[in-house]
Amino acid sequence: AEEALTLLDEIQLLPDAFLLGARLGPHMAGIDFHDTVRETYGPTKAAILSAHPPTPGLRAACERADLSILSRPIDREQVSRFLIHCAETG
Repeated sequence: AEEALTLLDEIQLLPDAFLLGARLGPHMAGIDFHDTVRETYGPTKAAILSAHPPTPGLRAACERADLSILSRPIDREQVSRFLIHCAETG
């Protein structure tokens, strides 16, 4: 996650959307990464990927951050709908 933040800073180019794991390693959660990107670059489109059924805490945090939750295994249709929504709401 830290390397991705450094890369974003270096290239100064923000992706159209982020698909973030609920955990991005030992030091950062996907929601924390999203919050850092949003604070630095402004609003972003993102979804959290969860390998397990989302906990009430994860659901509440995602609601506060306006993040979708996509459950694994990945459903192509669900990802496609998320990306189309991102494109349409640009």
